Amino acid sequence: MSLLSSIIKKTVSNAVKNATSAATAAAVAKKTSSSGSSGGTSTGSTGGQTVTKTPTQSGSGGTDWSAQMQSAMDRGASADVVEYLMNQRNSKIAANQDHYSSLGISENDSISQAAKAYIQQQRAAQEQPPAGKYGSFQEFVGDTGYDDYAEQMKAAIQASVDQAVNGYKGQIDTTNQQSDDMARQAWVAKRLAEKNMNQQLSANGYSGGMADSQKISLESSYQDQLTDIEKQRLQTVKDLETAINNAQLTGDMQAAQELSAMLQQIQSQWNSYVQSQKQFDQQNYWNQKELDNQNYWNEQELAAQNKGDAYTRALTLISQGFMPDDETLAAAGITRAAAQQKLDQQLAEAAVAAGTTGGRTSAVRTASGGYNNGSLTTDQVKQLQQALDVTADGLWGSQSKAAAGGLTADQAWAQYSGGGAITQYDQLSPAAKQLLSNMQRNSARTGTELLTAGRLEMIKSALNNGEISNAEANYILDTIGA
Repeated sequence: MSLLSSIIKKTVSNAVKNATSAATAAAVAKKTSSSGSSGGTSTGSTGGQTVTKTPTQSGSGGTDWSAQMQSAMDRGASADVVEYLMNQRNSKIAANQDHYSSLGISENDSISQAAKAYIQQQRAAQEQPPAGKYGSFQEFVGDTGYDDYAEQMKAAIQASVDQAVNGYKGQIDTTNQQSDDMARQAWVAKRLAEKNMNQQLSANGYSGGMADSQKISLESSYQDQLTDIEKQRLQTVKDLETAINNAQLTGDMQAAQELSAMLQQIQSQWNSYVQSQKQFDQQNYWNQKELDNQNYWNEQELAAQNKGDAYTRALTLISQGFMPDDETLAAAGITRAAAQQKLDQQLAEAAVAAGTTGGRTSAVRTASGGYNNGSLTTDQVKQLQQALDVTADGLWGSQSKAAAGGLTADQAWAQYSGGGAITQYDQLSPAAKQLLSNMQRNSARTGTELLTAGRLEMIKSALNNGEISNAEANYILDTIGA
């Protein structure tokens, strides 16, 4: 409201200026009248001569949006400001299309084309505003009270302009009336002069050529007076009409300047809003990213812990000679085949230890269908079989053993993995590299030590699930300081 108060104050100041101009024009008209003539074109009798008044009417027609657009583009306004002004201009044209078409003004004329080109150029490198309360500059302007402000400001300026214009029109009417009065006075003076002249000529006995000459001279003087009156009237009316046009143009210019300044202020506020919204959205984005990341690693560690617990339960059951159910095996990350292998091995070891193998001297081989994977997982046996170019079924049997030169699965794996020891990162499998990388990133992000119970469970789970080898597990444990 402080800005509106400033506009109202300026309007009052302009009204004073206009009133001063009106007073000056009135003084000119009065001076002209006192000198023997005044201007104007009114309809009246001037000794039998008819004078017709046709003053020029020049209305402001509301806000000159074209001038505002040009002013905004000259000042380097944003595309949003120019587009807003262009939309206002187009709405005004659409409301009186026939009138503006006759003047060559349309929504696609040269002015509109220049504005569209300016908008396109400005937006070529302009980023779209982030999602927030306002999706566009148009919405932002609508929420600032700009339209109400514009209407009040234009009404105040128009009231000042109307006051000045009405004053000038009143002076035109006065000038015309004074001209009519002076014309009538001249006609009356001529008629009295004719009467006096006729009496004098008759008294002195003049007639003929002398009398005619006197009459012609009197009529010529009368016509000269009428001509002077009309010339001065026309000049005064012209000056007053110019003053009317100037008052209207000044009002349009002032409205354009004030609205342009207001839009510039709103544009600055819009830019600040967009920037703050971007910062807010970016902060939210990274906060959410951090939260998601934290949740991910928490879930990973919790899953590893749960998997470790399930794995311990599964091994406990196997050690007691029981096969865990599918739900326990799935939670532990152990396949049924691997569980069966461990169970067979456990039963065989138990039988050997008890010295009661009987017909199950080869219990592991018999229970497993003629194979013995030793301590290896199915995936590890498959890696060996692929390296030996035999069928990779994950079962270390006679064919695999023969291809390995009679070595057991554990002996073959020790040779395959470089004597059972890994000393360089490049010797790790992709799965082992990924596991170690995840642990190191999580440690750096959370600021915790590499060696934690949760990460040991992750290594144990990956090892038991056949994702990494014993040698790879030892390398990772050495790396994290276990």
